[in-house]
Amino acid sequence: MIVPDFYHRATQGISLLADDEGRKRGFELLNQLSRDHILADTEAAMSYLKDEGCETVGMVGLSVGGHIAYVAAAELDLQAIAVCYAGWLPDTSLPISQPVPTLDLTPKIADRNTHLLFIVGEDDALVTKEHQSQIQQALQAADVRHDFIIYPDAAHGFLCEERPSYHQRSAEDAWLRVKSQLARELS
Repeated sequence: MIVPDFYHRATQGISLLADDEGRKRGFELLNQLSRDHILADTEAAMSYLKDEGCETVGMVGLSVGGHIAYVAAAELDLQAIAVCYAGWLPDTSLPISQPVPTLDLTPKIADRNTHLLFIVGEDDALVTKEHQSQIQQALQAADVRHDFIIYPDAAHGFLCEERPSYHQRSAEDAWLRVKSQLARELS
């Protein structure tokens, strides 16, 4: 397993607190990332893993990381992707979702035959029900191998035990699904 530092171009070894100031700084850094940056960093991580003997590579991403994973699923040779409550997929409000909305890249995921597990809470304020529907429709229309899981009573960030939105029952099931998908698709 490897966790790339996507913000290394702006600062080294950053650690942000889960407060308003940390969130503000996180968005400042996020707005300095481009689609080319995240693809180069993901590709470098994949190369490292393959050099270490990994024959197949998958990716798990939460929130912005989920958005990054969705881009990577469309552009790189990954066998399995777990996307957890990825925001901003249908729009171009972030540099990583430009020049076209990331959701528009969905047919490329099908072309690669990557399996995509999409996990979201029904009450996610960032990945709204409208966005959930758009994402589901895009995956189905492109014939992407996927599972789309919506957890009732779960909000954005429900997998993180340190957040007020943590939803234990949903989180436990989601992690089991992620582990199962990776074991099945990467073996």
